[in-house]
Amino acid sequence: ANQITLTVVDSYGNPLQGQEVTLTLPQGVTSKTGNTVTTNAAGKVDIELMSTVAGEHSITASVNNAQKTVTVKFKADFSTGQATLEVDGSTPKVANDNDAFTLTATVKDQYGNLLPGAVVVFNLPRGVKPLADGNIMVNADKEGKAELKVVSVTAGTYEITASAGNDQPSNAQSVTFVADKTTATISSIEVIGNRAVADGKTKQTYKVTVTDANNNLLKDSDVTLTASSENLVLDPKGTAKTNEQGQAVFTGSTTIAATYTLTAKVEQANGQVSTKTAESKFVADDKNAVLAASPERVDSLVADGKTTATMTVTLMAGVNPVGGSMWVDIEAPEGVTEKDYQFLPSKADHFSGGKITRTFSTSKPGVYTFTFNALTYGGYEMTPVKVTINAVAAETENGEEEMP
Repeated sequence: ANQITLTVVDSYGNPLQGQEVTLTLPQGVTSKTGNTVTTNAAGKVDIELMSTVAGEHSITASVNNAQKTVTVKFKADFSTGQATLEVDGSTPKVANDNDAFTLTATVKDQYGNLLPGAVVVFNLPRGVKPLADGNIMVNADKEGKAELKVVSVTAGTYEITASAGNDQPSNAQSVTFVADKTTATISSIEVIGNRAVADGKTKQTYKVTVTDANNNLLKDSDVTLTASSENLVLDPKGTAKTNEQGQAVFTGSTTIAATYTLTAKVEQANGQVSTKTAESKFVADDKNAVLAASPERVDSLVADGKTTATMTVTLMAGVNPVGGSMWVDIEAPEGVTEKDYQFLPSKADHFSGGKITRTFSTSKPGVYTFTFNALTYGGYEMTPVKVTINAVAAETENGEEEMP
């Protein structure tokens, strides 16, 4: 309250007791002692004035047709200062530590009086900071407004409040920062289902993740994925957009077992391109592999211990070689021992490129049966295949067959 003292005197300056003084008060100003007061023995009367409107007010006192006007000043109540927060639009800003939202807090006391000079604290969540390392505490200007520009390097939506003299948070305002497409970078290529079967149906999945310079996931970026060979069929072929997780998803299938190099690309600003590579491996379908031998029969191998027959054994799944181990069982004519023939280089081996070659020679005529067996590295046992060789006696110089 403001206290003023009124003194009533006569024309000679003598105090006048018991005089009724009428007060004329402007809107928003009230008197605790009433609008009509009476002077005491000293010709004085004390008046207590209150107001809800800050500023200067003119108070008029009237007695016996005489008037006098005084000016009283009321200050706003900083202890009840309440902030109201506004933000300059809802359009997202780029999370690049430079693109800023402008926050404006208006501070008023409990009666709506502006509070110039009030200290406003902007309550910023983790991930949001003042531009150029400014201070979160700002003094309100002559219009009761405090302004702060805020930035982020972390994409997301944040709620911000402000508080003033009463320490009560203001209304919350949301700001959204988005990833920076101008710095788009291929951060990773995830190969799911590596070492898939090259059967033309089984697929691998490739997840290409795109982030910006601050490691924010980038949505709606165009990613191009290519393979080192057209034998790997990609879907979609060419380009896919990243999703909410910043991933562009492709699938791949092939009938050709091989290791393929994947190359992912995304465009940045100024025509720059970010690339990254990964390996995708498809393996032969050893579950459906086929063991084969050729020729299946040799009708007249000369049993001279020198002439050889060549046998080729293959282990294939379609056009793809299959890895595995091979062994052979040899059924020789009665009375023939291993010393009488040569099977080279060995009875057991491992497939290299899906193919094994063996030579056979003998000095004893008769029918020899070779049963080839195989077990794939995936643990699948193949149906055995047979080769039959009929060794015939070598002719002598006189045209007679050599006796065994």
